[in-house]
Parts: sequence; C-alpha cells; structure tokens
Amino acid sequence: MMRIGQILTVLLWFIWMYQACGSTPQMLFPVESSFGVPRVKGYIATHKLREISGMAAAIGHKGSFWTHNDSGDDSFIYLIDGTGRLQALFRLQKVSAYDWEELAAAQLGEERQPQLFVGDIGDNHANRKHISVHILPEPMAIQSGPIGRIPRRQITTLKLTYADGARDAEAMLIDAAHNELIIITKREQKSRIYSTCLLPLQNRHAVLSFRGELPFNMVTAASLSPDGTEVVVKNYQQILYWKRHNLRQPLVELLQTQPHNIRYLPELQGEAIAWADDGKGFYTATESPLFMGSPLVFYGR
Repeated sequence: MMRIGQILTVLLWFIWMYQACGSTPQMLFPVESSFGVPRVKGYIATHKLREISGMAAAIGHKGSFWTHNDSGDDSFIYLIDGTGRLQALFRLQKVSAYDWEELAAAQLGEERQPQLFVGDIGDNHANRKHISVHILPEPMAIQSGPIGRIPRRQITTLKLTYADGARDAEAMLIDAAHNELIIITKREQKSRIYSTCLLPLQNRHAVLSFRGELPFNMVTAASLSPDGTEVVVKNYQQILYWKRHNLRQPLVELLQTQPHNIRYLPELQGEAIAWADDGKGFYTATESPLFMGSPLVFYGR
C-alpha cells in the first residue's frame, strides 16, 4: 500500500510541475549564492494541516511559525515548531475564512506590539467585491489541548478593494518601516504589485493602489526578513530574492529592481515561505502529498 502511495505521490508531483512549467516560464536572473543547499528539517504530519498556504515566523515564540490552511478550513491559525510539530491551535472568533492565502507577522508603531496579519486575499475567478486582511495581537499564552480563541474585539479587519478591479492574489508583505501593506497578484502575465497604508489600524475600507509589476507570474507567497532588509518571493518554479540596503527605500520600489534566483527544491504545490526569526535563512512548505506530511524545507546560510 505504501509503495502505491509513493508512486501516486511522484506522479502527482510530475503533474503539478508540468502544469507549473506550462503556465509559468522560468525567468533567468543572477544567482544568489549566499544560500546553501536546501534541507528538509521535518514534516508537518498533523492531519489538521493538509493545505498549508500562509506561514510566518512567530515573534513571541522563538523557532516557531504561525500557519494556516487554504480555503476549506475554518478560521484557524496554527503554531508549529521548526520540525513541523503542532504546538497550538487558535480560532479567530466571528471571522470568516473565504480564501485565506497568506500570513505575515510584524511590529508596528512605537509600542512595537507583535501583530499577525491574516490575508483572506484569494479570488480565483476575480469576482470578489472586496478582500480582507485580519490583524490581531500575536497570541503569547500557549497551552496544549483545547482550541484557543481570539475574541472578535481583538481583531481589526481591513476590507480592501483594488483600484482597477478584482484580482487573485496569494502573497502579502508588511513594510513596517513605511506602514504599508503590499499584495502581489498571481494570474496576470506579470504579477502586479498593489499597496495601501496600514494606518489608522482600525476596522475600515481601503483602496489598493497599483504600484508596479514583477517580471514573472503565478506568485504564491512572499516574506520579509525580521530586520526588514531582505525579501523572498516564490512561485511554483523558483524563489526570487531582493536586498534592501536602506530602510528608507519603500519595498514597492525595491521589488521593481532586478531580483536574484535562489536554488529551489521543487515542491508539489509550494504556497508558503517564511524567514526564520533569526534571519539566517527561510523555510518553505507545500500542501501535503498523499500519505505523507508536508516537508518543511530550510534554505540557510
């Protein structure tokens, strides 16, 4: 039985890679050689996490990551350690999970309180009237067993509308240095960059303004390093890297400069990427193959 499962997994992997290659021609950029060979650090084997879509390093829990499932799950966020072991589970109360695709963590304002940003930004058919980003204080008290709850009163929701019509997106960045929320779309010939101001941090509607394009498409995830200087963006075929040498430069400007390629270990359906909390590398995760946990792959320096 296991042998059949392994064969099916390999076949599915080839199917996904064929589809990705057919729709997302790989672009050639200079190679970023500071990263070593990617290594599998563990497997996210819990049955609760089968369609990982967003991931971000926890600020208040060293070595751990917040993550969530793609559409089909309820409004849960999960805390896993660096080997993929489930540590905690929280429900965002009175919050819908239409198509959660991305998760980011950042510290904003003078208080520097750790915040999580959950991006309900998926829109496969580009017909949603608005998308949403839910902002909540990072849970600090972790207990095993019962599901934790994030009360609705602690959650701020930004309802976002694209200035030029609905788009599908799976990648989001928080530029804390400029109080800017950035969303990168997926399905155009060239992925488009949109942004809006995060402040005031309160329940409200906001417009996403077009800021530029990337020289590739099918973007599935993005992550900003803890010090705010390095960005990784991935699609199904590659991982692209940018270095910001001055925090006065907005990320939307940095993303329109030439990226570098990082050697990528192909995944079945890789839709999550997150820097480690020490900035010494980043992790990727994919949806779980049949009969297997999702590999947690580390790209270190």
